[in-house]
Amino acid sequence: MCAQRRRPRGHVRGLARHLLYGAFCLSLWACALDGAQSERPPVSSGEVRYVLDWSEESRVLRQEDGRIKMITDLGYDVLLHEAYLVTSRTELVSCETNGQATKGLLRRFKDWLVSNLAVEEAHAGHGDMPDNVTAVDHSRVEDLLAMETLIWGSRELEGISYCQAHYLAGRADNTSEALPEEIDMTDRSIYLRGTAWFPGSGETVDFEGSTDLSNGVLSTLASKSGKTFVHSGNGSGLEILIVRDLARLLDGVDFATASSAAIGWRALDNMMLNLEIVGSSGP
Repeated sequence: MCAQRRRPRGHVRGLARHLLYGAFCLSLWACALDGAQSERPPVSSGEVRYVLDWSEESRVLRQEDGRIKMITDLGYDVLLHEAYLVTSRTELVSCETNGQATKGLLRRFKDWLVSNLAVEEAHAGHGDMPDNVTAVDHSRVEDLLAMETLIWGSRELEGISYCQAHYLAGRADNTSEALPEEIDMTDRSIYLRGTAWFPGSGETVDFEGSTDLSNGVLSTLASKSGKTFVHSGNGSGLEILIVRDLARLLDGVDFATASSAAIGWRALDNMMLNLEIVGSSGP
C-alpha cells in the first residue's frame, strides 16, 4: 500500500497567518523602495548601478539580539540564528524581438553551470561565462540577518535597449567579498541555522541548511509600480534594484523530515522564485 504524505498539522492555520502578514505590508513595500532609493546619489549618465535589497521587511520580526523570526506557509514559526547568501553575478539582457539573445544567454548559462558543478576547482563568478560589459561578476557574501541595502557595483551601458536582467547566486571561494568569520562559506551558496516549531506544540527542531549548488533567474525588468520596464538606451543612467524576499525563504520546508541539503536548496530556490528586479532611469 502506498504511503500518503501527511500535510503538517499547522498548514491551514499557518497559511492564514502568512496571508495576514502579507496583506498587512503590501502597501509598505513600495514606500520602502522609494525610501531606499532616495538615500542613494543619482546614478550617472551612461552607467548601470546594481543594488542588492530586500522586500517586505515588516513581515519578519527582528529580535533584540539580532536574530530574525518568520512564519512559513506550512505553519512553522522559525527563528534564524545565522544566515548567509553568496551573490555571484548579474547582468543586463538587451531587448531582442526574435528572442535569440535570451536563448543564447540561457544556453551559455546552462553550459557554465554544468561546468561549475562538474569541475571541483570552478566556482561561481570564475567560470567561462561570456563577456558582457554590463556584468558584475565578483561574488559577495551577504549576512541575511542584517538585511542591508548594498550597492554591488556599476558598469557602463551600451547604447541599446534593455528589457531583462540575469541574477545568480553561487559558491563562494577565498576571493569572495565579506567572508564571515563565524562560518566557513567556501564552496557554499547559502547557509542557514535556526530553530523551528509549531505554535503551542511545545516541541522545537534545531536545523541547519546548506548547499553548494548554484541557482539563478532571468527576469523581465519591472518598474517600481509593478509594470514592465524598458531602458531605451538613450544615454540615461539606469539603476537595477535586485529585491529578494526573506519572509518566504523557508516556505515549503517540513523541518521534521527535511535534510540539511534539502533545506539549503529549497531556501535558495525560494530566493529565486520570489525575486523581483526593478529598473529605474536616472539622468
